[in-house]
Amino acid sequence: MRVFGKFGPLIGAIDEGTSNVKFLVFAANTSEVLTYHQTSLRRFSPQEGWVEQDALEILNAVLECIEVTADNLRKLDINPEDIVGVGITNQRETTIVWNSATGQPLYSAIVWLDVRTSKIVDDLLKNKGAQSINAVTQTSGLPLSTYFSSVKLKWLLQNVTSIKDAVAAGECMAGTVDSWLIWNLTGGPRGGVHATDVTNASRTQLMSLRSLQWERGLLRFFDIPKQILPKIKSSAEIYGYISTGSLIGVPIAGWLQHGLEILDDVSDSDAQASESNVRVEQLHAAVARGARGSGGGVPADAADREIRRVRWETALERCMGWVKEDTEESTFKPVADATDRTTAVLPPGLFFLGTALLVVIADKLKSI
Repeated sequence: MRVFGKFGPLIGAIDEGTSNVKFLVFAANTSEVLTYHQTSLRRFSPQEGWVEQDALEILNAVLECIEVTADNLRKLDINPEDIVGVGITNQRETTIVWNSATGQPLYSAIVWLDVRTSKIVDDLLKNKGAQSINAVTQTSGLPLSTYFSSVKLKWLLQNVTSIKDAVAAGECMAGTVDSWLIWNLTGGPRGGVHATDVTNASRTQLMSLRSLQWERGLLRFFDIPKQILPKIKSSAEIYGYISTGSLIGVPIAGWLQHGLEILDDVSDSDAQASESNVRVEQLHAAVARGARGSGGGVPADAADREIRRVRWETALERCMGWVKEDTEESTFKPVADATDRTTAVLPPGLFFLGTALLVVIADKLKSI
């Protein structure tokens, strides 16, 4: 059985925003923020309406935040190896294209704020029929706009020679910031995972909301080659494992379902079952009755859907509670021992996917 330190298993969260990057570490059993580090990001405007960032600066900021936070843990006599999973939240729509052989960006990251694609949008609206325009909106759920990744990627493919060459050579990769980070953190040119989740993919305007996959008609409409795009995965699985630094071997994940594989060896016999866990146990029992042919049985697939619903409702309720507390309190309050565990001020209203991962894992620990 795996033995953890005084705070039990820990969860890391990469929060990559437009203006800064943070890496935070939570105690899974208590939802307590133990430590974090934050660093700022620059933005550039080479022309009016253009907004860019340095993709390598984004990556290096993430790596810096992870290492400084890991060092903070050591100073607090907490072993970074107690981190059992890392979640990622990121600025949406921002688009990055890079060379798969060298790992180098082929152009600056085009930020969601950028409006250089206004002419592309106008031309599409003018030259494509109303039926095609409506089909794009109905399929993707998004209107034609400079906001989304589709037209940013179209602009890059039309205007950047190195990107055209990389596509021709089969060495071009593209994606939103999450894809760029996951690929680099899991090995980069040495076997990095080129993936995104459905929530990020939905903001590219290239994914079908029905199939949750890249849609051939949308790719044809925007003239985007499918082979340069990441594989779309759920928000509920392990995407890969960090390949370098203090967290080498730690999984990058959303919500770890189906038993939370990385926590199978964790036991918390003193934890009390929450209301949601009681409901989950009832569902498991109903499935067992169905398997035996007894009355009151529930099909396994229906029970699985209900279990996921109960878990997520509990997670979201807790997350929203934290947001309300953060809104009411304008400053971060340290834990009772008054130890300074931060290298930056925790902003009010912090809410991201990592918190959902955290509370689901906490629930799982209480049910073991």
